[in-house]
Amino acid sequence: MVCCFLCSGDDVDGNARNDNTNEFTMPMMKTPCEEPMWFCCQCTMICAPCTQFQLRKKVLNNNMDDYICCQGYICGNGCCGCKPGQCGERSCPECCLCLEVFCCNGFAVSASRQTVMDRYSLRPDPWDIRLIRCSNCLQMLSCICHILAIIDSSFRDCARIIDCIADIFYYMVSGCMTSQTAYEINKREGGEFAVAHAVPAQKMDRDKN
Repeated sequence: MVCCFLCSGDDVDGNARNDNTNEFTMPMMKTPCEEPMWFCCQCTMICAPCTQFQLRKKVLNNNMDDYICCQGYICGNGCCGCKPGQCGERSCPECCLCLEVFCCNGFAVSASRQTVMDRYSLRPDPWDIRLIRCSNCLQMLSCICHILAIIDSSFRDCARIIDCIADIFYYMVSGCMTSQTAYEINKREGGEFAVAHAVPAQKMDRDKN
């Protein structure tokens, strides 16, 4: 938690969601107590892929016809010849989602959360931003330490320690993101918000691919 204070809570430059007027019902730091099952399942490495599979279906209202890889948020313009919406999702969306949550769990977490943010015109809490940035910094530090360990073996133990810390922190933050997304959907679908307060989901170009 101390490391989070070193990370800025300012909006990400160029992020279109900076102008969103609505906020999440519950900040990430508090949602584990409100959605403990989602949090605990995501924090468990073995259960994390299954948790993200169920969360994405929940986000899509169990309509897998609306599914594309990472919902088009990652590599939307195509990467290595693969473009969301053209990776076989139409013929077998469940299989493609399985590959996404197992191979790119972090992307899957972000995609589900960003889908909900765009649907309801939400902006993140400053502490949400700090937690995510701190997790990213730890992952980068782990990578740097592993590179140094290749050059100098004395960094090997340090690299392993940082790697362990970064992984634990990632699962905790992704657990917070997962429980926050699930909590928001439950509150919205539970009728606690007037329909006028929610921004209707709009079909974007990526959903037409």
